[in-house]
Amino acid sequence: MRITTLVENHMNQARLSLLAEHGVSFYIKSGEHVYMSDVGQSGSFADNAAELDVDLSQVEVLAISHHHYDHGGGLKRFFEERTLT
Repeated sequence: MRITTLVENHMNQARLSLLAEHGVSFYIKSGEHVYMSDVGQSGSFADNAAELDVDLSQVEVLAISHHHYDHGGGLKRFFEERTLT
């Protein structure tokens, strides 16, 4: 299993090109399956995914941990980037 943090509230000092915001988003690859947990408060998770060469089109399941803006605020951007089937 590999978990990639797409956004969180601390700047990555080794990669200053990555955006940070209050909130969290994780890209999770387990075997042949790809999941996401949360989408932060904006679309920054998608900008960081592009910067990290993470392919959001591979996401099979998105889970929002709870109903707060900093975990689900980026839903509009997620659905612009990826339509789940």
